[in-house]
Amino acid sequence: MNALTRKLEIEKAGEVIKKGGVIALPTDTVMGLGTHFLNLKGQKKIYSIKKRKFDKPLIIFINSKNELKKFVMPLKLGILREKIISEFWPGPLTLVFKSKLNANFLWISKDKKVGIRIPDYPLILELIDKTGPLATTSANVSGKSPVRGYKRIDSLIKKQVDYVLPENSYGLPPSTVLDVSTHPFKLLRKGPVSIVTIEETILRKIKLNRDITLNILFICTGNTCRSPMAMGLMKKYLPSGLRKIVRIKSRGINPVPGSRLSENAMKVLKEMGMDLSFHKARPIDVETLEWADFIFVMERKHFARLSYLGFGEKVRLLSGYSSNKMDIYDPYGKDIEEYRKVLKLMKNPIKRIAEDIMWRYEI
Repeated sequence: MNALTRKLEIEKAGEVIKKGGVIALPTDTVMGLGTHFLNLKGQKKIYSIKKRKFDKPLIIFINSKNELKKFVMPLKLGILREKIISEFWPGPLTLVFKSKLNANFLWISKDKKVGIRIPDYPLILELIDKTGPLATTSANVSGKSPVRGYKRIDSLIKKQVDYVLPENSYGLPPSTVLDVSTHPFKLLRKGPVSIVTIEETILRKIKLNRDITLNILFICTGNTCRSPMAMGLMKKYLPSGLRKIVRIKSRGINPVPGSRLSENAMKVLKEMGMDLSFHKARPIDVETLEWADFIFVMERKHFARLSYLGFGEKVRLLSGYSSNKMDIYDPYGKDIEEYRKVLKLMKNPIKRIAEDIMWRYEI
């Protein structure tokens, strides 16, 4: 889109918004629907177009932090919120605040909160400069997947909106949603901004909504001893109520793919009532490393390898969760007593990780 066409498109979309219409628009994540934040009629039209339940509030797009004063309770943001805003806006992170307004707008939740973000999409920021903040959501029928391109928007939606901005989104997953209305902050939806990235920024742990899955990955060298043993312990120490939403995998830095769990590892796990006889060794791969929210390794050399691959931010040394900060050594080829010692070394740190997970889910 050249500069003149861009200007004309912004003017057309702006006129539709000012008249109370609904537009389909590109964002830095997926294609969206938007209307003026004070236009209740347009907001109701969005819900009708999407066949969306009214208990799911719209999200406000602004183009400057100064616009927050229109929506957020009149108090100082505080250091942590300021750090998050400075680090992640513009970008794919929606922040949920206590709403300053107590009205019937469909971007205010039942508990009087409002979700706000500054999208990292220059065309939309220019549009907001002309129209003021927008009430938005994704451009798909509720229950169906979001779309990345304007040509892929459902034909029924295209017929019902008042204008379609003919430009594609950047194609990221829907934004991460973080509730910063109370402390500790709580993650309401996973997205492009990861849990560890948020926590590294504010140097605080965040809570997790109960419908969010947490992905834990254990890594050792051969994936026949330590990492599957750690996986077994993790499953044992997690409360039954979390076993469906906390997903656990193990991998090896340099395994022989398909190798069985070592005989002594199988024995010591059975002594604790765990059966991993089904286990087969698998190597690390980018898909699994990206899948993981947290990665726990046995040795510093594993940390170095994963850092080299670009995943260092997610990696934790397992022994760092105990008073003993030494590497957890490899018992492969040794007698069963060595396996029992290694399992014992793992127990306390994995219990602490399980306790940390329970804290996140408020159990």
